[in-house]
Amino acid sequence: MNVRAEYGKRARQKATHHEAILEAAERIFGLRHPAEVAVDEIAAEAGVAKGTVYNYFADKVSLIEAISRRVQIDVADRVASAMGTQSSSPARIAMGLSAFLQLAVDDPWRAMTLSRLNLDAPDLRSPLSQVFIAELKRGTESGALIAPSLDAALTLVLAIAHGASLRIIETREPGAARDHGAALIAFGLCALGVGAVASDLHVRSAFGRLGLA
Repeated sequence: MNVRAEYGKRARQKATHHEAILEAAERIFGLRHPAEVAVDEIAAEAGVAKGTVYNYFADKVSLIEAISRRVQIDVADRVASAMGTQSSSPARIAMGLSAFLQLAVDDPWRAMTLSRLNLDAPDLRSPLSQVFIAELKRGTESGALIAPSLDAALTLVLAIAHGASLRIIETREPGAARDHGAALIAFGLCALGVGAVASDLHVRSAFGRLGLA
């Protein structure tokens, strides 16, 4: 027996199973709240035995945490990349939130998964939260944004992101849902001390750049 070849085969199989489980859980969590999902269903969707799931994850909670982090990192990279195209904190916040809404249009299952995993108890230390809180901190320190506390400002921003994206996913009138999202983002900027006219302009600019208008 070629030990090296056998070891490589097993390693590839483990990686394949691990990825299949994560992808299956993400798909299912995009359809239903994690509390309603049994590990058996995830295993069946992934095409593996239930015991195989437990070879990689101690319990459903650890699987949920892995999925949440996986999606958070991917979405955080997307949001941060979009924000980097803007020069001011208000414009970057508007662009980041707009990029989150674009995710709901382009990849609704991923947006739904992220929202289902984070609406009940948003993780203020998650990759996505850190992207927004870094910008909120810069904005408040420079005076471009006004917030009673960073935690309160972040909670507002995340509520807008998740609420507006869910509206886009669930509505049968996506155009109206995008208008609703734009209004929410503009409202959020106003709550952060940005003037109404400037807030509206920032949102229009972000939507136009992302093709959401």
